[in-house]
Amino acid sequence: MLSENKVVIARDHRIARHEVAHLTVGRAIGAQFGGATINADLDLGYGGLCWGPTFQSRFAGETSTSTIEQITALMPQDGDTRENTAEIYQHVFARVVELTAGSEAEKLLFGDAWPQAMTANRNVSSPR
Repeated sequence: MLSENKVVIARDHRIARHEVAHLTVGRAIGAQFGGATINADLDLGYGGLCWGPTFQSRFAGETSTSTIEQITALMPQDGDTRENTAEIYQHVFARVVELTAGSEAEKLLFGDAWPQAMTANRNVSSPR
């Protein structure tokens, strides 16, 4: 069994890889960032965080569908023209790609995203 120190180092390494994937993919698709951290804030529900130059958001442990409901209201219905929503669609698509990059990087590097032991240690909900 790993010592407590090795578990912390392994967790920090995983979180760092996760956050750097958000940054790398985000920059590749044109996002601007203000910074990133792997310092956990369990009160706010994250183990790592990236933020923009003028905003900070987090999704760890979030179950609200309010964002999806807001976007859904803006999207055209069947048969409607789509030309007025292309910019919204592109923005949403880019953010989804950026957000999923962290978990996908973990799958590539470690074989899975947020294994049960890591989730229990972090006290953060699994994104699956």
